[in-house]
Amino acid sequence: METHRSMGENVEPVLFIADEESNWVYSQAVNWELCDSRTERSDIDSNDGGNLVTILNLSWKGVVTLLQLGKGALAVKVNVPDIILTLISLANESLRRAAEAWSSRTETITAAEAKRKFLPVKFYLINAVRISSQYPCQAYLVYREIILCVLMISTLGISLSIEKHLKTASEVLAELLEPTYFHLLNSLLNSAQVKQELKFQILDWLFIDGHNSNSSVGDPSTSYWTASMDTIFTVSCEAMPGARILLLSRVALFLNILKSSRDLEEDVRLGIARKLGWLLDVLVDEEVYSSVLVLQVPILYGSGQTLELVWQPMFSSLILSLKTFMIVISPSPMWSEFEFFLLQNFFHPHFLCWEIVMELWCFMVRHAEIEMVVGIIDKLCSLLKSVASIHPVLAPSCPLRKMARSICKILSSGTDSIVDQVYSSIVGDDRSQLSLVMHIALLMEGFPLNLLSDSMKSIATRRIMTDYLGFIDSFDDKTLQACSSGVFGLPVFALSAALQSIEVKTSDIDTKTLRF
Repeated sequence: METHRSMGENVEPVLFIADEESNWVYSQAVNWELCDSRTERSDIDSNDGGNLVTILNLSWKGVVTLLQLGKGALAVKVNVPDIILTLISLANESLRRAAEAWSSRTETITAAEAKRKFLPVKFYLINAVRISSQYPCQAYLVYREIILCVLMISTLGISLSIEKHLKTASEVLAELLEPTYFHLLNSLLNSAQVKQELKFQILDWLFIDGHNSNSSVGDPSTSYWTASMDTIFTVSCEAMPGARILLLSRVALFLNILKSSRDLEEDVRLGIARKLGWLLDVLVDEEVYSSVLVLQVPILYGSGQTLELVWQPMFSSLILSLKTFMIVISPSPMWSEFEFFLLQNFFHPHFLCWEIVMELWCFMVRHAEIEMVVGIIDKLCSLLKSVASIHPVLAPSCPLRKMARSICKILSSGTDSIVDQVYSSIVGDDRSQLSLVMHIALLMEGFPLNLLSDSMKSIATRRIMTDYLGFIDSFDDKTLQACSSGVFGLPVFALSAALQSIEVKTSDIDTKTLRF
């Protein structure tokens, strides 16, 4: 007997019995699972419907066990995608009812109540994971429904974390459901039976480009800050790409994948590396980046019996996830993708995205092998020389100043030898006007003179003082008329920017300045 159900229908658990032999296998599976079933579900509904819960438990475990023991033979006799859809529909309906009940509540939701609501959902998801792991190619046929389910659960968790009286429920969801729905997604992404192009298609659907193209930006009902929780479960697969209410959960899921990248197959890591630009594109959204900066979310750390749940700022989680991904892919061919991402966003116009990219550069300079760091710094110095221009050096928004600003921030995490290398490469013994301009740009953007070696710092101090005193001694009306407004007085700017980092005799400066 076989029954097909769609995602939107109310469904009842159905037994799929193919023949007498399968019937016998199923009965054996029921006997094997009987003890565990009663234990697992006894705390869900101890007052009413206990027998029905046990029957439900046994029925679905029997279906899963039958499919697992069939070793693929039953896949041609039953509709595996339909079974997965049924389980997902049951999970979504349970969550929708919980969200609907809690939307109007003002009193604190206890952990016990949250567990009563979420344990059945975990049960459905675990069975979906088992079937998807056994039949990943059939599960791929409903990957959009799986992704929608995952995003809705993640969005519900974020919505719960916003309200103080629902934070306990958010913790329970993170503890019970987050690992399970992530395993459900991984059953597709990590399967050797699913082709690489299909995995990339899943990632493209999950982290879709042009996220604002179909969204109603001005409609408050599309915002996770203002929409009621039960609105989350009204999103359809067709509307999912443009649903703003799911946008932050996409970011959260992306970070979860980055943190777990060590357990992913190489082709999935490659796909994720190519999606790093998507993360920055989404963070430009005002509602997203403001949420990332202010939200605290429950995060599970550890493994097995040592799991610990802590509340962490979402921005800290974002930085940690990206750094984890850097470490995982550093010895692999995917590193070139990550390096391209860093270089491509070196001048990112959004303040938060630029800070994120710079933090990743600094992390690399602190921990990468010295040969890699030297090679990258050489490239950055060459790029600085290529954008150097005499006239706009005093304009903070010019390319030269932007480049110098980024290099100085990166060098603040470097070693003495790296800082010496940059100073020698860009300044050295070159006394040309262009060298002076680059020197000024670096100093005005906070070049870490204090990190120079003693000998190099002495050379830098002597040059700054020599240029300044020479400028004062040679200044007259003819010099003022001959110099361009863009470069006039640059030695003065250099000394002003460096005074906090170098030791100079103020008497010499005062005497010359008074004469000037």
